[in-house]
Amino acid sequence: MSEKQLTSAQKLRKDKVYYGKELQDNAKRGREIYHKDPVRIAKNITRTKARLDRVGYYPPSRWSEEEESYLVESYKNKTVEYMCGELGRSYSSVTHKVNRLFLTKYNKYE
Repeated sequence: MSEKQLTSAQKLRKDKVYYGKELQDNAKRGREIYHKDPVRIAKNITRTKARLDRVGYYPPSRWSEEEESYLVESYKNKTVEYMCGELGRSYSSVTHKVNRLFLTKYNKYE
């Protein structure tokens, strides 16, 4: 089939394949250049560290057995916000742990 006989969908498909390969090649070349430049790598590392310090990111700490037992004992009686303050953890961390432990405030069988 010549170019004139291709339908518009076939032309579009052909262009997508060509430009997709071109983008992959450019990305590959960019990654190779990026990883070989030590100055750029050093700048990226310092920029990342500064951003994490600015946001106040701390690496996640594991839950101790005392914290888990406190959570199990006091979940029915206390609010999540109060337990966050007691444990020194974020709201999302406490709620995630509650869900993982399958804790509920009310048990209809009790």
